[in-house]
Amino acid sequence: MVLLLKNILLELKPYLRFKELQVTALVQACTLLELKKIGNLSSKELRTLVDLVFVIKNQNYKSHGTLTKEVLLHRLGLTP
Repeated sequence: MVLLLKNILLELKPYLRFKELQVTALVQACTLLELKKIGNLSSKELRTLVDLVFVIKNQNYKSHGTLTKEVLLHRLGLTP
């Protein structure tokens, strides 16, 4: 499923002007998730995934939700 999504995004990327940063971040996330299931990711990989999620989230017009990066890191057990 992740591979299929990644391939579709890579094919559409040349035609997407306004969402290019989001597509790039999503492709990177797909690449990471192709290698391992989310439960098998290391702390560093999970932090990278969280960073990518927030790159995508911050590019949305209505991304003023209550979920902060700190809350998500805490939920994943990645707080210092």
